[in-house]
Amino acid sequence: MNAESFDMSIFDDVRNIPKFQEMLQGNLLNSPARFGKTGSSGQLLRLAFSDKEHLSLETVEEISVEALSAALAVTETQKIKSISLCIETILNPPSTSWM
Repeated sequence: MNAESFDMSIFDDVRNIPKFQEMLQGNLLNSPARFGKTGSSGQLLRLAFSDKEHLSLETVEEISVEALSAALAVTETQKIKSISLCIETILNPPSTSWM
């Protein structure tokens, strides 16, 4: 599923729940093994970090390059200036010949 095929407006009402974004961030980062393997990881990242400048994913295990790309390729995450992650946990990383 690419970022354009997912209509984020379906979550408009839920996003208005007090502390929704903080709860989603906590659930994603406290259960990283379940989160990283889902097909909708990118969309969940967009919801959880849409107004943040830093994307803190160092505890997330087995996140795909596609999920990261989908999350960062949309206007909701355009404020993100930095990302923390553990390179060893990325699924199907590009060639690491530079290492």
